Parts: sequence; structure tokens; C-alpha cells
Amino acid sequence: GVDIVNSGDGNDTITVANGGKDTIRAGAGTDTVTIVRRDATTNLTFSITGVTGTLNDGTSVTDAEHYTIQAGSGHDTLTAGTALSVKFYGANGNDRLTGGKGSDWLDGGAGNDTLKGGDGNDTIIDDGGANTIDAGTGNDLVDIEIGSGTAANSILLGTGNDTVTINSFRGLTAGKFTVDGGTGTDTASVNRSMGTANMSFVLSPNAVLTNGDVTLRNIEAVQIWTGSGTDSLTGGALSDLFHGGAGNDTLKG
Repeated sequence: GVDIVNSGDGNDTITVANGGKDTIRAGAGTDTVTIVRRDATTNLTFSITGVTGTLNDGTSVTDAEHYTIQAGSGHDTLTAGTALSVKFYGANGNDRLTGGKGSDWLDGGAGNDTLKGGDGNDTIIDDGGANTIDAGTGNDLVDIEIGSGTAANSILLGTGNDTVTINSFRGLTAGKFTVDGGTGTDTASVNRSMGTANMSFVLSPNAVLTNGDVTLRNIEAVQIWTGSGTDSLTGGALSDLFHGGAGNDTLKG
């Protein structure tokens, strides 16, 4: 339905679920608003102008500091603007999620997504597709899983001491990845433990995991899991972690 919520003073938590054109007036205090649109099949757009956040389905929010937006299967564009922090869930579709000045959570879901962290210590997650990720400033965590195909993924970590994990859960050899750590002391964790090819890697400012489809630029420390091939892995000056799996492997710290 069409709901109007006036929460008044205090630190409030407000949730509005699927459907309806809702008007939320959060009032004074530090308020958190969650908008659930997981059933949406159209393209959603969310943006903030001044103290007002607007969703293109007719929902508006004033005076909230923290937002959670759960979108559906459309191609969604969600932008943090002046919010203190956001949690954006893109689900399916080719989404554009942009964080702001706080420590944000961006989950692109499936599809070919563009995710930008902005300021703050952000967490950026994606699952499938060909994605472009810019973590921005701060000490960020990027976690990306590709289950099938050879789609290319570009990951820029920016400034700060960042961590990127690639296929950490499945250990598959799907996807192609180019990671640029930018400045700071950055760590890349790559799981190719289901692979059968012979892989080789030597940590350098422009390093390649041969037969693993991963290029790491400006990365200072690595954690690499390889599969059943005969692998050769060489680390650098910092603390690296290598798991050679089956096969006759050569691992050097």
C-alpha cells in the first residue's frame, strides 16, 4: 500500500517492504531506513539530494542517515550521495552501485555490475558476470566469485590497505581478473584449487598467475591456492601463503 511514516525524534530503525509508494520522515536523531524491493522486476534508481532519498517507484525518505536498499532483478542504479553509510544489494541484473563517504556495503549479485566504494572502509561483493570494481579510498575488502565462463573482471583497489579475494569459496578456474592494488599495502587471495593445469606465479609489481587468468599489479602480499597440476609459486618480502594442492609443486616464500 501507500504508507506514511513519521518517526519523530530518537535513533530509529524503519523497514518498508515490497510494493507501495512510501513516504518516510525519519526526523531528528541518527536513523536507519531499510527499503525492501526484492520482488521488483523493473529497473530501480535510488539517489539522495540534500536530506531526501528518492526511489523511482515513488518512495521518498527524509532525514535518514543510514540506508539499506534491497533491489530485485532489474538493472538498478543505487547511489549513496550524502548518506553516512549504505548497504546496497543489487541481486540479478546489470547494476551500478555507488557508495559515499561512509563505510558501505555493496553487493552486486549476479550480472555485469559496476561497483564504486567511494570513501570509507567498504565491503564490495559480487557473484558472476563481467564486473568493474573501484574500491576507492579507505581500507577496503573486495570479494568476487565467478562460477562459470571467461568473463573479464577489472578491480581497482585505490588508496588504503586493501584485501581482494577471488573465488575463495568455490576455488573454480572461471573468470579472468585484473587487479590493481593502487597505493597502500594490499593483499590478494586467489583460490584456483579446482584447476588441473600447471600454474606458475612470481610476485612482482605486474605479476601473472600463468594458466590461472589472474593479473596482479601493485599487490604486496598474496595467498594462492592451486590445484592438481605441477605448480611453481614464488612470493615476496611480506607474509605470503601458498597451497599447492596435488601435484609436484615448488613453493617459495
